[in-house]
Amino acid sequence: MSLPYRVTDSIPFQARRWLRRLVLLMAAVAVIASVGPVSMALQEDGEEVEPSSQRRHGDLVRIFTGDIHVPADTVRHGMILCIGGDVVIEGEVTQDVTVILGSLKIDGGEVRQSVIGIVSKLDLRDAEIRGDLINIIGSMTEDNLYVGRQNFNLGNLGAWVPGLMTVLTWFRVLGLVLVFILLVLLVAIAPDRVRLIGAETPVRYVSAFFVGILVYCALLLVVLPIAAGTVIGLPIFYLAYLAFKWLALAGMFYAVGRLIGRVFGREMSPLGAVLLVYAVYSLILLALSPLGLVGLGLISAFRIVFFCFFEVPAVGLVLLTRLGTRASPGPAPAVGYPGTAVPVSPSPPPPPTAPPPVEPPGPVDLPGAGVNSTPPNDPSEDRSD
Repeated sequence: MSLPYRVTDSIPFQARRWLRRLVLLMAAVAVIASVGPVSMALQEDGEEVEPSSQRRHGDLVRIFTGDIHVPADTVRHGMILCIGGDVVIEGEVTQDVTVILGSLKIDGGEVRQSVIGIVSKLDLRDAEIRGDLINIIGSMTEDNLYVGRQNFNLGNLGAWVPGLMTVLTWFRVLGLVLVFILLVLLVAIAPDRVRLIGAETPVRYVSAFFVGILVYCALLLVVLPIAAGTVIGLPIFYLAYLAFKWLALAGMFYAVGRLIGRVFGREMSPLGAVLLVYAVYSLILLALSPLGLVGLGLISAFRIVFFCFFEVPAVGLVLLTRLGTRASPGPAPAVGYPGTAVPVSPSPPPPPTAPPPVEPPGPVDLPGAGVNSTPPNDPSEDRSD
């Protein structure tokens, strides 16, 4: 006995459509979880259509089972979901088209809603998309494409997921920015220590080099194993090492930058001298970054040279100057002129003192003489010539 009408006819159209999409989603999740291929072709209202028909109704879903083709002069009333397959649209689709881990080709076709590609290859030529176009981690080729709303493109897999050289370049840029901020803070907080280290650089460079070698050996053999034994010991040790090292490097940059400024007839401030040399250091690293493997090799060679002639003496200067608080005994040489002592201007001579005024001699009072008596004659005057 058959019912005079179907039960589903009593459900509104929108409710039936969302209920059907929920069932499809649950089925897709269940199939993917069980790694079993599924192929479904749901027809709206249970209507079967012939392949030669110009209108086809119902949502079309393929999950790891095959491809989907919408021929020209054909209207697909429903959405298309394809996982692990190829979709070719030459006609018209009235609902969304979603392709995951596959490819989508629209050649002269039209999609009235949105097109979503996830880790897929999109080839869109003479295509019209009235909704949104969303490409997530996939390649996309377009020619004469119309998008009605938003075109959201994250790029292809090779460009969106950066390569090793790109990652290294961005980390290098980030490190240079952080060191720039650290140098500005050190010069602003302790300018006197930077000046003292800069003054001691030409005097104690050789001794600081050997002291730095000893310090690095001690760090690798003693301090580093002890600091690595705790959770927060290694990060604290590394941050302290960076602060001490770049404090001494700021002093060395100040000495070199001030020398460069004097060559051009200018007296550089501590911050200006430090940033001048650091700018040269940064430009060398950034200029070699786009050269690929060759640039990576040149950067490695440059870092080795910088480590030997700048970082090792810098660590030694930190200890010899006691963090830039103690200078070497004796007159310090002029910054930027190695081996030349600072000229000491002679002190001006004291002004001559005026002699006290001499009073003229008055009459001499002799005992027993009156006031108007004259002094006795000099015996020398009585001698005859």
